[in-house]
Amino acid sequence: MAWNDWATKWWKKDKKKEKKTSASSYWYDDYSSDFDYKSFYKGWDGVDEKEVTRVQRSQDLYKLNATRRAISNFVNIVTGRNIPVTYATRSNSLTDGQQVILSADVNDHFDVGVGLALHEGSHIVLSDFKLLKVIDETRTMYQQFIRDMENNNAVTTTMVDDSLLNWIRNHREFVKYEDILVRLFNHDKGLARYRRVDGELIKFVHSLTNWIEDRRIDSFIYRSAPGYRQYYLTMYDYYFNSKDVTKGLESDEYRTEDVESYMFRIINFTNEKTDLNALKELRRIYGMIDLKNIGRFKNTTEVMSLAIDIAEVILDRIGKDADLGQKGQPEQGEGDGEGQNEIQITDVTDGESDEQGGTQGGKGMSGQATLSTNPSKSAGSGVGDKDVSDTKITISKTAMEKLKKAFEKQKKFLDNDVKKKNLSKDEAKSLKNIEESDSQLVNVGADVNQHDYYGRGSGKAGKGIDCVVVKRVKENIMDSDDFPFSVRDGQYDEEVANGIKFGTILGNKLKVRSESRDTVFNRLNKGKIDQRLISGLGYGAESVFYTKEVDQYNKANLHISVDYSGSMQGERLRKAVTVVTAIVKAAQMSRNINVQVSIRSTTTAGRNQLPYIAMIYDSRTDSFSRFTKLISKIGAGNTTPEGLCYEATMKHFVQSSKDVDSYFLNLSDGEPGFQGEGFNYQGEEAALHTAKQIKRMKEMGINVLSYFIGTSSEPMGYSRSWEIFRKCYGSDAKWIDTRNMVAVAKTMNELFLKKGVRE
Repeated sequence: MAWNDWATKWWKKDKKKEKKTSASSYWYDDYSSDFDYKSFYKGWDGVDEKEVTRVQRSQDLYKLNATRRAISNFVNIVTGRNIPVTYATRSNSLTDGQQVILSADVNDHFDVGVGLALHEGSHIVLSDFKLLKVIDETRTMYQQFIRDMENNNAVTTTMVDDSLLNWIRNHREFVKYEDILVRLFNHDKGLARYRRVDGELIKFVHSLTNWIEDRRIDSFIYRSAPGYRQYYLTMYDYYFNSKDVTKGLESDEYRTEDVESYMFRIINFTNEKTDLNALKELRRIYGMIDLKNIGRFKNTTEVMSLAIDIAEVILDRIGKDADLGQKGQPEQGEGDGEGQNEIQITDVTDGESDEQGGTQGGKGMSGQATLSTNPSKSAGSGVGDKDVSDTKITISKTAMEKLKKAFEKQKKFLDNDVKKKNLSKDEAKSLKNIEESDSQLVNVGADVNQHDYYGRGSGKAGKGIDCVVVKRVKENIMDSDDFPFSVRDGQYDEEVANGIKFGTILGNKLKVRSESRDTVFNRLNKGKIDQRLISGLGYGAESVFYTKEVDQYNKANLHISVDYSGSMQGERLRKAVTVVTAIVKAAQMSRNINVQVSIRSTTTAGRNQLPYIAMIYDSRTDSFSRFTKLISKIGAGNTTPEGLCYEATMKHFVQSSKDVDSYFLNLSDGEPGFQGEGFNYQGEEAALHTAKQIKRMKEMGINVLSYFIGTSSEPMGYSRSWEIFRKCYGSDAKWIDTRNMVAVAKTMNELFLKKGVRE
């Protein structure tokens, strides 16, 4: 594929792919880029499709981690509980009353996912999951008593009822639900008087209960957490306000007196096109539920009691022998109307339905999201409050199939059977590593000017590129394929030992940083009262005040960022390890210097790489022994995305203040250079971008030191890399001879012994 052809095609596709406005777009866009490896490299010669797929999925895992973290925060805020939020696997895909389980896919339905997670999390807090378990266990015993009755003609239904009631009362945890169990299983007062209580009847009641319970839960959260309403509205549009469903409500489908029609009409009461005259008992049921006052129900038991009332109304209407299972609707043209003024709808064309039955844009028929708790303004008004028009709407087989698919999705939603993409075993392991290392993707470089294949300028990058930020390097992530640095135990043990030795010498000098000297000036005319001189006030003494000066060092914070690109491997990296170890050791001894150490490179070599920066030490949380263990085994590799990594971690830097002096120290050996995902970061443009990040640091009050590590064979000041380096760091750029790296430690000694004076 020619470059120009590809560029034109990609630009057109990118224009079509502009993000839609959503509740999360104002903040989540910073977490997630839309770059698609598979589409980008499609048709390129020499591209390994399996490798591209692997890299794409690896990037997706970082996005999934950001998504899980964000949704987890939402769930915890809304529910007020620390509810675990995780992704679906083959062995665990349904929310179980203990944790919220997300679908492991990266798509355009983020707001729907948030709404669903809030919905499931709210159920965990407010719904009684034990009730369903008690009903299931009671049904097992009920069936046993029924079998005993059938095998013994002397046993009556009254005896079955008495036996079951005794069994319930002998189980302490079941007594709490006695009224509900009687209403279900008793042959005199319960649903058992209509028909034997089997799985279909329980599922029927369960579905009614779930829908009413959903309204109760969502109404509570909707009112108590108004800031999250848009997520709920989007979820409702996706599941309950699709154009397929809305057209179905207006059509002649689901108007026969059977369970399927009642369920379809009931679970779509919140749709503005609800027709309360579609079935004989529908208006009565709507009044029984009373959505406007749904908050009157305090628990799941009260909700199920209403569901049983509704089931009785429906069973009275359709008959005790009616089918409670899935029942197909009449074929086109076979409704119960007379056929006059018939309108043929060949398909649902008001908007494209997605593959799961939702609506593109998520606006339903009205073009505006609604979550109904007020029937005077939504469900039940309009068509439902007057006689149905004589106009008969019939939909085609194609439209009917879409309607059935949408209805099936709704029923699965009620049964907590939402289809979720699972993580594979390897993906789950990789995601766990990402979570434990607190890793994320940060979009950077959007202001870096790009050039096309022919070297011509093409404006700014626009979307930039994702940078992997690892906030805590642990053993498990070092063992993973995603860790871009070479790892070999003990490869820098000697350098670490030398660093500890030099650091001890430096640390003994820095111990004075923890000292302070107080100078008191007394017998003054103003200041603080000197208690010892108060007695002199009675004799005319007026100079009874004092002031105190405290002469001490400010606290310091030092962030050391080390270039771990391939060119650093060897003599340069050995010297860098020694110096970094020495500084960390000295800071540990001084007690008022905090140090962070990060290493930077790229994920892989070639076109698929991403900038990568990892924090291997933070003195505020890590031990010195842990640091020495890590730095002694990590080797360098790949390229140098200098300023991109700085931009990605800038928000984690400690700013200078009245009490804290902040420093940034860079150790590297050359110019920034990186290329990947169609993103070029080279020469002048890379130097200007890096210089911009250094300027931002200084604006934060951070003092910058940057050391260029040359080689013994490289004359000082006669290197192209050195010239680019000076453009990046300006007057803060220093050339360091690798044969005398201890000079860096001496410089740090002078730096840290500058005093701050407080009064």
